[in-house]
Amino acid sequence: MFRVNNESMLAIYYIYKANLFYLYGRYEASVESAEIATKYLDSILGMIFVPIHNFYYSLAMLADYARVDKKRRQEYIRLIIANQKKLKKWSQLGKENYLHKYYLVEAELMKLRQKHEPALGLYRKSREKARENGFLQEEALANELTANYCFSNGLDSQGEACLAEAYYLYNKWGAAPKVRQLEEAFPELLQKAPAQMTIPSRQTDIIENSTEISGHTLDLSSIVKASQAISGELDLKKLLYTLLNVIMENAGAQRAVLLLEKDGKLSIEAEGSTEKEVFTVLQSIPPESNDPGLPLSVINYTSRTHKNVVLNNAGDYGLFQTDPYISSQQPKSMLCTPVLSKGRLTGVLYLENNLTTAAFTPDKLQLLNIISTQAAISVKNALLFSKVENSKAQLKASLKEKETLLQEIHHRVKNNMQVIISLLRLQSRKIKDVKNTKILEESQDRIKSMALVHERLYQFGNLSKVDMSGYLKKLINGLFRSYGVNTDRIAVKFEIEDISFGLDIAIPFGLIVNELVSNSLKYAFPRGKEGEIKITLSAINNEKVVLVVRDNGIGIGEDIDFRHSESLGLELVTILVEDQLDGDIELNRTGGTTFRIRFRSKDKRG
Repeated sequence: MFRVNNESMLAIYYIYKANLFYLYGRYEASVESAEIATKYLDSILGMIFVPIHNFYYSLAMLADYARVDKKRRQEYIRLIIANQKKLKKWSQLGKENYLHKYYLVEAELMKLRQKHEPALGLYRKSREKARENGFLQEEALANELTANYCFSNGLDSQGEACLAEAYYLYNKWGAAPKVRQLEEAFPELLQKAPAQMTIPSRQTDIIENSTEISGHTLDLSSIVKASQAISGELDLKKLLYTLLNVIMENAGAQRAVLLLEKDGKLSIEAEGSTEKEVFTVLQSIPPESNDPGLPLSVINYTSRTHKNVVLNNAGDYGLFQTDPYISSQQPKSMLCTPVLSKGRLTGVLYLENNLTTAAFTPDKLQLLNIISTQAAISVKNALLFSKVENSKAQLKASLKEKETLLQEIHHRVKNNMQVIISLLRLQSRKIKDVKNTKILEESQDRIKSMALVHERLYQFGNLSKVDMSGYLKKLINGLFRSYGVNTDRIAVKFEIEDISFGLDIAIPFGLIVNELVSNSLKYAFPRGKEGEIKITLSAINNEKVVLVVRDNGIGIGEDIDFRHSESLGLELVTILVEDQLDGDIELNRTGGTTFRIRFRSKDKRG
């Protein structure tokens, strides 16, 4: 296994190795294994093994402190403090899982600093929190370390009580080698231990506490494979399908049902059967509606108590034998286990095997507990991701709806302007005064320009971010067609950077370009004169952009003040630039006409 270059597997291997070395008093070896595991931690970030590494690494360094030199001691303290900062943060996020660990390391640190009262208080808190949240093995360890501290400080009676409790808990845990170690270390004291400390051998039909594990050796490759399969998946449907496959493969189940908690109620979200070769996910069916397809009494018990239920020949077991599903189906092997995240119920997993009894052995239960812890994290992340994706989809739909509405508004504005142009045209035919007729014709041109601007915007799909390159080209091509100008006679060139504007800028900007280009087409190239119009748009910095509209026509006379001319077009450009865009405009008359406009834009480069 270790010839394979699998960093995550190596990380978990050395974490468990450090754990075992520490439990059996080989502290130097524990520190060495923890240090090796540190090299591979990046490969298992987000998994439950990282806090385990943190916890035992700190305890091992504290236990090994007396052996090492001054320089090494300083390094140990630095690492322990860094570890404790992380563990404290984790305990604030999930006190059920981490607070007792934090207290125990702090107690050992106070022991090192010879702070008697704080140490005893922290040992007590660690024992209480471990017991309260069902961490059997760490409650045993907290009692053992408390006993060692009491014996070294003359508190023999308290030490004996804690040692007896540690012995009982290690025995209950199934850690036979650790029990023997305590018996060899304290033969006389443990002879006085109460008889009820002996744990009877497991019965065929059992109800197990969620933290009880066996003394069997876990298959690390299965743990790594299972954790990797589910830890990186964010798509809830794929995650549930993968999770059921992983669980059924590792547990030896014929049938698996995953129920997830939402608003205080459980619903069936995934179900798989190797016999029927069917997997269904994201059903969201209340378990009651599936009755008697599930043993509801067992599921409710696990949901309420957060305990594992493992039954063989379930119809013979008194507590659940009246359950309608159990009495009708008589399952040979069944397992129900809680899926917990930070001590809170995320869901319930139900497994079944009708080929053999005792299919769900203690070591498989231990493996499932590890997988389900990772599953709780992954399901929570996937649900959050799904919620974000749904919100994004809703937002996208809402924006699409708004864009459609805006397009409709622009379309109607354009149509209304066309009606106004037609009315002005009819009115101008009835007016005999030449001056007034010219004013009406100029008004028609202004309205026609505005209609063209709205028409081009209407053609864009994304009105929240109008691409200026495409927009300007469409706008200018429309102007050339409107004035009947051939691009062979008057060429048009574009130098447009990748810039986009929202509607608040795109509309006045379009009107400005429309007026300046229209002015060039009407006046710069009289009597068929050939020439060129060039439009440049560039960004000065992250806040300002520059528009340059240049033609090499006959130019504007020196005596004309474009800001106060008789031309409504140029006066409109000035108003739009200075009032609506809060910019400035310059005119260069050399070699034709060049308008240079600078304005501030909140929109950045696209």
